[in-house]
Amino acid sequence: MVTTGNALGGALGFALTASLAACVLIDGGDTSAGATTASTTMESSTTMETETAGETGGEQICDCIPVEGIEPFMPWDPSLPTCPAEACPVIEAQTSTQGGTGGDEETVVMNPEAVTCALEALRDRTPKLLRWDEDIDGWGYNAGYVFIRDDGLAIHRAWSRLDLDGEVGDAVLGELHSADHFQGCLDDPDETARLDCARAPLASSSLVCDQGWNSTTF
Repeated sequence: MVTTGNALGGALGFALTASLAACVLIDGGDTSAGATTASTTMESSTTMETETAGETGGEQICDCIPVEGIEPFMPWDPSLPTCPAEACPVIEAQTSTQGGTGGDEETVVMNPEAVTCALEALRDRTPKLLRWDEDIDGWGYNAGYVFIRDDGLAIHRAWSRLDLDGEVGDAVLGELHSADHFQGCLDDPDETARLDCARAPLASSSLVCDQGWNSTTF
């Protein structure tokens, strides 16, 4: 009798175990399917969000202007516009300070013809890339560009470095000053004033194409 009871108990235990296992397998199958569906939905949602973020965050805001102000390691100097364009010669200038900080400064434009080319392009809205590079006492510089577009608008960006301290300004899209304004600059006999006129060409701004950044090095 003990043997029979044990056998019967074993059989009932086996049947109960099999029944429970079947329930678990059925529930597990349903849960797995639900999890797969949810996972697929989440993956699709994540993919869509990533693509949207890529389209709005990584895409150029203005044609030809790389977006660099959001990178984790930003360069000392920004990139130039990437679109092919005719260009005036780079304006080269040298500035020497006398008496240290706050003393008198003297700026000499090394190639005045480059300033003339830039001012004429600004006056006539000629699509061109204009650049300047001003050396300061051999240990610093002011640089920048104006990119005149086919539609007559222009993108302006300037940056500077003094020893280990650097700053890159925003790349800004805007409208140029009037043709008469630039003609007045062309007629000015002061080469430094002509240079300053070429470096400040916008009458108004409408859009930041790329945010600036500090590039201080320690």
